[in-house]
Amino acid sequence: MKLLFIAISAVLSLSMGGGTYAPFDLSLVSSIDQTQPTNQTTEANADVKAKIARLSSPNPVDRAQAACQLGELKAASAIPALIKLLGHDGRNVDPLIAATKDPMAEVRSKAVWSLGLVGDERAVVPLVDSLKDSDEKVRSQAAWALGLKGDGRSVDGLVAALNDSSPHVQSQAAWALGLRGDSRAVEPLAIALSASSDHVRSQAAWALGLKGDSRAVEPLIAALEDSCAQVRSQAAWALGLKGDSRAVEPLKRLLNDQDEHVRHQAAWALQMRRIMQ
Repeated sequence: MKLLFIAISAVLSLSMGGGTYAPFDLSLVSSIDQTQPTNQTTEANADVKAKIARLSSPNPVDRAQAACQLGELKAASAIPALIKLLGHDGRNVDPLIAATKDPMAEVRSKAVWSLGLVGDERAVVPLVDSLKDSDEKVRSQAAWALGLKGDGRSVDGLVAALNDSSPHVQSQAAWALGLRGDSRAVEPLAIALSASSDHVRSQAAWALGLKGDSRAVEPLIAALEDSCAQVRSQAAWALGLKGDSRAVEPLKRLLNDQDEHVRHQAAWALQMRRIMQ
């Protein structure tokens, strides 16, 4: 289990950027060399390859040391091997699922994030359950992870998350629902266009733009009059993908918007309409 979370931290460090997550506590694994690595250079490529090879070592301490060092080196070439170490082959899915119930929120968050990466359908139900976690970060990570899954079992939970107390969780849920073609999300996303958070409304407009459902058009037209320029711009973009004649006049009016980016998006959407005819 300790090795598992060291691998998670290494992948998080590589894919999310330095400082997004605190590094894993190396004191949990004995005999790990904590020497600070230098920035990766061309000359260091051979060393990176050697450390990737050590991820397959039969010695768990050796594997943990290599994972830590690769995370610190920001060695992007190591991501596939590190994800495999997380359990892409299914070996570590059960420990990850168990970790979603860990008392520590940071452990639950990392476990949920990792379940989003593993190709195992057993991860879906625990991720849906994590949408109700007491910690905002865990709930947000669960919505992100479910967005990658594309599993129909997640839709009801993600729709419910649109009403989460955290705008960040709401936004992440809208993003996840946008990636799915499921029509059940259209009306809840349309309602989310009235959320108090500008970012949630913008994300909902983005998600509706990806829905091949005519019910999305009228709510998006209404969003062209939103008080937030980002929302108006996103709604114009979404309507540009629709090519629906109902949006033509509202988009033309947006050509006189006070915000330059909104005007640009409206012009683009109208151009797309002409192309689609």
